Amino acid sequence: MRTRPGSEVVNQDGRQLSTTTAMGIAAAVAAATVLATSALAQSAREIRGPPPYVAIESGPARKLIVAAQNATSVDQIEHHIAKIDARASTT
Repeated sequence: MRTRPGSEVVNQDGRQLSTTTAMGIAAAVAAATVLATSALAQSAREIRGPPPYVAIESGPARKLIVAAQNATSVDQIEHHIAKIDARASTT
């Protein structure tokens, strides 16, 4: 086999060894990264602390207000809400 002056011929075994070594190092780095990030992971609650909101245990029942799809003015919306309230009070 003829080569250019100054170039080296790398045999097949050396090339396979370097490829296998590089893949092994990449796999080890990936595994170490996964383990390190999972070990250092924190939840948002751990970082920010408890929420500043306090739960209200007593009070009026919550209402679901649904406006009619064909309501185009405030008066129509209030009318539909009054109808919903009237139905809720009868049941």
